[in-house]
Amino acid sequence: MIVVNFDTVDILLKSKQRGEESLIPILIDAIQENQGCIDFVSLVCDVLSNISLSKRGVSKIVRSFGGPVLHKLIKNTESPAIMQSAMATLYNVAYGSSSLIGELVKVDCVSSITAALEASARNPELSAAAFGLLGLLAGANEEAKRKISNPNMISVVLDTVRNHKMLELELEAFTLLSSIDHTADKQLSMNTAKSVLQSMEIFSEEEEIQFNGCKTLLRVLAAQPESRALKSLLRTGSGREILMSVPSICKDAAQLLLHNP
Repeated sequence: MIVVNFDTVDILLKSKQRGEESLIPILIDAIQENQGCIDFVSLVCDVLSNISLSKRGVSKIVRSFGGPVLHKLIKNTESPAIMQSAMATLYNVAYGSSSLIGELVKVDCVSSITAALEASARNPELSAAAFGLLGLLAGANEEAKRKISNPNMISVVLDTVRNHKMLELELEAFTLLSSIDHTADKQLSMNTAKSVLQSMEIFSEEEEIQFNGCKTLLRVLAAQPESRALKSLLRTGSGREILMSVPSICKDAAQLLLHNP
């Protein structure tokens, strides 16, 4: 029987006799047996995250029930570092497994991520990991999208983006905002559009932000099709200038925002 601790995992990873994928069951057991050790669990999550970059790795992690174990970490730990590592790892695994996404939605992983996000609202790195995972779930599963598409979540994203102007955070926030349905609340819609346009202006060279920014604005406009104030914001002044300057991949979306009735 292998005793799973920091030294054991370190020795196994350095060993040439075992491939990383063969260690997955041991690593998952290690997480369950050492949940109180922040540095150790974070290390194991990082290793699993690297393994999950391959299809074989994802398949073996799923077969070894790694998804539920990572979800329990997010749900039960009080450590922001472990939450962040578990979310980043779970993102990689879920990205490669549509069946796992369905399982995560069934066990209400959305609520666990949301609770972790609210408990660590001032931690931009954890927020980025949470937004990324929520955006993945919303984009792949209609039930998850319904749970995530609410005014409170949109407000949390906007507040976090306003307080932390970080590229990684903005990328994940825009992925989330562009994957959900937006509210009919007029003021929140205006706040969302203003925040998106500001970020598009700040990160004008980042094609992904420009693309998801336009997608988000289209969703906001779809929720407020009769709003003259929103159309004026997009079609005059600096809003128009920003939309006129988007890269070619966004031109069609920008034209819809500028000219659709």
